[in-house]
Amino acid sequence: MKLNKIIFLLSVLFFAVMTFLTAASRTIHNQSLCHVETIEIKKQDFTCKFLDEQGNECYSKRRAIGIPKACVENDVYIIGEINVYGESRQCANRVEILLFDDYLSDEYYAVSFGLSVGDKVIVYNDQLCDGIEVISD
Repeated sequence: MKLNKIIFLLSVLFFAVMTFLTAASRTIHNQSLCHVETIEIKKQDFTCKFLDEQGNECYSKRRAIGIPKACVENDVYIIGEINVYGESRQCANRVEILLFDDYLSDEYYAVSFGLSVGDKVIVYNDQLCDGIEVISD
């Protein structure tokens, strides 16, 4: 009889622990993910340097897609979407970008290829690799 009580108590305890872990699984999973800070890509104002017909340096104002210089120190990652078991989640996607050489700014690089307005670029994080699931703050 005492053995039956012990088995019953262990079964109830096991059920309670499994119910708690099931309810807390999303929170536990989210805590294990890489948390990243993002910046939304916008068009920025740049000073463009060019040569006129006489060979004189001239400057003009241009608008182009700008990425902060701090984001280009290493690989560039944007936030992408993946589908895991029917649930949409965020992931880090590595992108190759090309920069304009003659567009000048103190804070931004002008992007000629690789990014679009509205993309969310991840501020540098040394734990990233292509395709890793992330949470953006």
